[in-house]
Amino acid sequence: MFENAGFIAWAAENAVLVVGHEGTNHKKKEAAKEPASDGDDKDSKDGKDDGAMGEEPTPSANAPVVASADGCLLYPGITCAEHEKVAEDAKETGTPKLAFKGWPTSFMVGPDGTFEKHTSDRAPKTCMDALTAYQKQFKIKITGKKYLGFVTAMSDGDKAVEAGKWKDALVAYAKIDAEGKKLSALRAELPARIEAMNAKIAEAFAKAKDGEGDATAKFKEIQAMRATLSTKLTVGALPVVAEIDAWLKANPAPPPAK
Repeated sequence: MFENAGFIAWAAENAVLVVGHEGTNHKKKEAAKEPASDGDDKDSKDGKDDGAMGEEPTPSANAPVVASADGCLLYPGITCAEHEKVAEDAKETGTPKLAFKGWPTSFMVGPDGTFEKHTSDRAPKTCMDALTAYQKQFKIKITGKKYLGFVTAMSDGDKAVEAGKWKDALVAYAKIDAEGKKLSALRAELPARIEAMNAKIAEAFAKAKDGEGDATAKFKEIQAMRATLSTKLTVGALPVVAEIDAWLKANPAPPPAK
């Protein structure tokens, strides 16, 4: 499936594929081909995956060995840590939360967060036909490639917040916010992120206005901060903007020294 060029091209335009798997014992299968020195393969664990809730599929004999120390032999291109995190998020923190046991198990998730089990996922044609039929249920249409762009925008926004780049963060989050119901599942995650960003900006603002330095330098610093917050979301400007504007009005730039 994941090595079929036709399916890969179709999926890139019509779906977002996310692979989750619990356990990492399959990383040892390559080494298990060599007989152990004492005649006993102690790492095989009877073919069961570490923490898996069912037998894992056998890796392809031609599966490439990923160069990274954490590279996954079962799912080339990602690490075991990544597919374990996906499985954890799907069950615990993701939207929607999915209940599953054993492998392989697939779900089709719509842009509005609704989902159903995908039972025709073993061959490219049946998989694509089922996904196409499922997509027809939704009035809101968005291609997988475009949706992936919004997922990237969310990640870019998070990184910008951590780096204190407020303008970049707002621009990234605004892309998702502007789509409204088309991105209901992603958009539902925005309020918490925006609230956290607002708190960090408020902290930086408080530090700037209460810090040491002359009035002119302080005014210029806060004025520059305000300039990065011009992007508005559908609910308007960030709450901290009103506080910054009030301070700038009450503390105008001092006249130039003569």
